[in-house]
Amino acid sequence: MSITFLNHKRKKYLILLPIVILVLNAFYFQIATENIKETILQEKFIEVQNHVNMLASAVEANVTRKWIDHQANIVDSVEYLNRLPQTFAVTYKPENGKLKPISELKNEKEFDPLAYDMFNRAIGKESGEITLSFTPENGAARDMHVYFMHMPLYAPPNERYLVVAAVSKFSVVTSIPEWISSGQWLSMIVTFFINVWLIILIARLGTIKEQREKEQRESGK
Repeated sequence: MSITFLNHKRKKYLILLPIVILVLNAFYFQIATENIKETILQEKFIEVQNHVNMLASAVEANVTRKWIDHQANIVDSVEYLNRLPQTFAVTYKPENGKLKPISELKNEKEFDPLAYDMFNRAIGKESGEITLSFTPENGAARDMHVYFMHMPLYAPPNERYLVVAAVSKFSVVTSIPEWISSGQWLSMIVTFFINVWLIILIARLGTIKEQREKEQRESGK
């Protein structure tokens, strides 16, 4: 293609196409990074769910055992979850018609799912998951992905423990390596400046060629 298209009223803007593609690539990379982080968070949430489900399976394995006899195992398992980085886990026990936490919490002034009406309505089911918005006293806002389950299910509703576990984006220990994102952004910046330099160079060549053609036409008269 001749570079004379640079003097065309509309076609001249095609020279900016590499810059446009570069900007779109930046948005794509940003969205892809967020999706990767979201996928890692979902894997973390599934891991917590599996832990609670495994605990429930162990509790349900012996239907002849009294519900109170499961307390030590349930509390120990939930406290293990609660000690994981940025992971919330608690065991509630019904007392006088109200749920009381019986497992150790990192900070009782922090996240409290019972403070949410949405959660209190949801736990009417045997198990489920729900997302609650939470802003700690000295931290950033976050979505808490909550999983809950009553156990043992063979016991009457007022004799079941409620196990609750929750994670947020801050619970993810595994992160995308810095060299991947740094390398991507560095290559995009370098490519951007190269494209700008090429655009300026092509534009100047187009102007020079147009000037020479003009001079040749004038000299031929």
